[in-house]
Amino acid sequence: MKIIIDEELHKNRVSLFLIDQRYSSTDYLFYDDGEMKRVTVKPGEIISKEIKPLVEVSMDVFAVLLTDLVDYAKMKGIKVEREDKLSGRLAATERHLEDLKTIAFHALKIEK
Repeated sequence: MKIIIDEELHKNRVSLFLIDQRYSSTDYLFYDDGEMKRVTVKPGEIISKEIKPLVEVSMDVFAVLLTDLVDYAKMKGIKVEREDKLSGRLAATERHLEDLKTIAFHALKIEK
């Protein structure tokens, strides 16, 4: 599943669409009168007006929502791929520096 974000700047509105993409179709999921609906669209079909966004908010509310979601993800320990790569590189660099320090101390005959 994936969230599609549609910004309509001229209407000061952001719409979030929840989709489940498959090889032969795309399902749009949304709530209608409190009930989860699923509309399937096949390749080449025109998306009908019956598809609604999962969430539709003003740009200001979206900014708050996005900030709070990022804070929540951090609190839960959820990291984006880039953060995972950076922390992995940092850990590898720290290990490498420790190894270099050990080699230098040994070469200079300095005890830790």
